[in-house]
Amino acid sequence: SNEENEIAIQNYFAYGLENKIKDFVYYGREYLGNDAFDTSTRSTILEYLNEFDKVDEGIEKALLKTKDEFKWQIVDKLLSRKNENLKKYLLDIIKDGKDDDKLMASQYLIEMQEIEGLKYFTNKVIEDNEFKLRWFRDRNALKALITKDAIPYLLEMLELTYHNLSRWNMIGKS
Repeated sequence: SNEENEIAIQNYFAYGLENKIKDFVYYGREYLGNDAFDTSTRSTILEYLNEFDKVDEGIEKALLKTKDEFKWQIVDKLLSRKNENLKKYLLDIIKDGKDDDKLMASQYLIEMQEIEGLKYFTNKVIEDNEFKLRWFRDRNALKALITKDAIPYLLEMLELTYHNLSRWNMIGKS
């Protein structure tokens, strides 16, 4: 059955990872972009490739084929590998992606010190007129910002937050 097949494939890569067998890289590249596999199988394959694949091309190709939420796990790995094509991928999402994806991409870009990401994020905060955007990721990307170009955007958000807070305070006192 397909399910048994998938379990076997996942076990293969788990075994390869554990025993440092580098011979499955080619197959890993082929399998990683297969949306028919569930997330846990693809995660195992991704871990394997991250460990043993010396080039990013296979992981990049898989990313372009991946349409579900698993793409963010791949983005995470490519970010940690300092992949140079990741920026373009994320900027394309900000141009043409779904809203949730745009927000997520903007947070990765912020972490990469890319002003385009911050621009999108700031506009979103101002559009929604509050800082209620949930961080999709386990950390606040704004904390990673070290570029001076970020300051005007941060001030804009700060001002918005300040006005909202003072509005709430007025309501509380009336």
